[in-house]
Amino acid sequence: MLKMRLNKKEQEFIAENITKFDVVTGITVNEIEVRVHGEHFGGVGSAAVYRTNDIKAIYAHTHAKCVEAEKAVDSLRSRPLSAPNNAS
Repeated sequence: MLKMRLNKKEQEFIAENITKFDVVTGITVNEIEVRVHGEHFGGVGSAAVYRTNDIKAIYAHTHAKCVEAEKAVDSLRSRPLSAPNNAS
């Protein structure tokens, strides 16, 4: 079980937004936001309510996620391509 602490506003946000998606693929809860991820109308999307009004904290959190994503992309690009398996 994943433990999280949600206030009434956050609970209502999840209840309202979870029904907007055909398929809910995840719910993110961290110190910055509560976010519902899902698929709808043939695409993907998300909706969030922020847990802080501190724009510096939101920006720092978002920037850290971008840096992490760039590192993951760089590591994928630096891996050698494997030869196709033609063992038929």
